[in-house]
Amino acid sequence: MGVCLITMVLSTTAKELPVATPESQGMSSERLAGIDRVVERALKERKLAGATVMIARHGWVVYFKPFGKMNLEADQPMREDTILRIYSMSKAITTAAAMMLFEEGKFSLDDPVGTFLPEWSGLKVWHADGNRWPNRQPTVRDLMRHTAGLT
Repeated sequence: MGVCLITMVLSTTAKELPVATPESQGMSSERLAGIDRVVERALKERKLAGATVMIARHGWVVYFKPFGKMNLEADQPMREDTILRIYSMSKAITTAAAMMLFEEGKFSLDDPVGTFLPEWSGLKVWHADGNRWPNRQPTVRDLMRHTAGLT
């Protein structure tokens, strides 16, 4: 199982949210410690300059930690209250929100997108020879994998 890092914009700081031990919320401190290794490796490989990772379960913060730098040039460390701009992250945030609805049983990953957006029922998909009718309608899973045929 891979680790997914999601940046959330909050109107409050995590210190204002209730904090609990991971185990009290059905999570594992040992497994969450794996996040440190993944993020530290990304920092070492210069894939990230800095990150803040927060995980909440059932409304309780069970993991919250800043990593790396918020400003490399000024050598400023990332802080828990650092405000970050997020560019081109709408897909990741939308997918995270959709997965929350999926966990609540609101839809299946294999539901056709047209079930929720009727305008999408008749869309053609990209093909090297030109747009064409798909063999099947794109599903929610296809959207999340970026394999729905949209250009």
